[in-house]
Amino acid sequence: MIDLNISCRLNCELEQVSCERGIQQMTKSSTYMKPKENQGLNCNLNQLSGETRFQEESTNISTNMKSKESYGLNHEVDQLSSVTRFQEELTTFSTNMSRLNCEQISCERGIQEESTKISTNLKSMESQGLNCELIQRSGEARFQQASTMISSNMISKDSWGLRFMESEKNYEALFKNLLANNCSGFNMEYDTLKSVGIVQSRSVAVHAANKEKNRQDAAYPYDISRVTLLTLENSSDGYINASYIPGYRSEREFIAAQHPLPGTMKDFWYMIWEQRVNTIVMLSSKQENYQGKGEEYWPKPEAKTFGCIIVTFMHEHIYNSWTTRDFMVTNLKDCTSHRVRQFHFTEWHQSGKMDDREVLMQFVHEVRQYKKDISSNCPTVVHCRTGTGRSGIFIALDCIINQLECDKKVDVCGTVHKMHLHRPLMVQTADQYIFLHCCTLDIIRDKKKVNTDDQKVTEDRSEDAILHTVYHSHTLIESTQGQPSLP
Repeated sequence: MIDLNISCRLNCELEQVSCERGIQQMTKSSTYMKPKENQGLNCNLNQLSGETRFQEESTNISTNMKSKESYGLNHEVDQLSSVTRFQEELTTFSTNMSRLNCEQISCERGIQEESTKISTNLKSMESQGLNCELIQRSGEARFQQASTMISSNMISKDSWGLRFMESEKNYEALFKNLLANNCSGFNMEYDTLKSVGIVQSRSVAVHAANKEKNRQDAAYPYDISRVTLLTLENSSDGYINASYIPGYRSEREFIAAQHPLPGTMKDFWYMIWEQRVNTIVMLSSKQENYQGKGEEYWPKPEAKTFGCIIVTFMHEHIYNSWTTRDFMVTNLKDCTSHRVRQFHFTEWHQSGKMDDREVLMQFVHEVRQYKKDISSNCPTVVHCRTGTGRSGIFIALDCIINQLECDKKVDVCGTVHKMHLHRPLMVQTADQYIFLHCCTLDIIRDKKKVNTDDQKVTEDRSEDAILHTVYHSHTLIESTQGQPSLP
């Protein structure tokens, strides 16, 4: 726009110069005409004509000059207007630039603030990242353990689920299959059972305040299944190393416990009282010598007081492989009492080795018969040194006998699996697991033998009855021969 206005102005100035030159020429023509005035009329006429043309030319030039001047003014006005618009546009541009600069500054500040926030968040995330990584690792570890447990459960369920459907008639064939290839089937099953339940919390058992209440090689009870004492003084968690174990008829049919320490004997008798226990099964050999260690928790012959509980010895019966003792347990606060019988099996070594399975099965049946006689729904306390291997085998045998009697089926692996969910190492070794299967096979064979003997007796009785009938009929026929017929 500015270049156009400058060009127009230059054209106007050139035209003005051209007009001024024309005027000067006309002035020269007028000077030329004056000497001709005395040349006659023609000259006058020519002069007049020339003056007329001069005047016309002067008028035209004057008109053109005015027109050019007005045109120049218009161009100057346009130029001023263009300059004004340019200045307005420049002002607007400057304003926009200022605004853009402000926005840029604001954006830069925003970017700096966002960068600061991001940096802060990154630092926070980095600081949290360690915790997250630890949590992640812990979660992954728990997930792996849980996966192992689930896979173990699934594997064991796949195996013992089929076995549960297996009747007692086919158990012997199944036993032979597991026994083949150097007991590979038994070992594989036990490997799947070792990790069952191990991811469960044992926070109370491992607490520093309860350290002296556990044996050095003890199994720590799971929080979810541990027995909690209600009336124990100076204890916020009521801890005792004992766990509820499910049986065939009840989820709390048994309590597996460690053999009481000198400092936990009172806790043990408090548990006997609170749980209304009337049967205690002790599984330990004579070589363990609890009396010499000061760990014989029962009174003989004098009564013993444990806090507000007094235990009175009544009598005992000593057999070849076990001893029974009867006690009266009394609460001194309310003067109420109940009777407790202890079955002490003395032929089972601490290592878990047991050569005479028949004697053990006799002991198991002796305890079962006593429980049937008293008809009690209270839990039975079973303990060995740690409340695991030998205690687990005894409880499992009781469950297996009930399965065979009630369902005509057996589920050894499933029984061990269920116990392991409530207390660790209820069957401690693969040898103990095989031993449990051997006992199961003995039970089934004895049952078959009894059934066969009963069937033989029944067949003999049926045969005797038939012979008796035939003999009686033959005698009757002989007695009627030779007699006259009736009319």
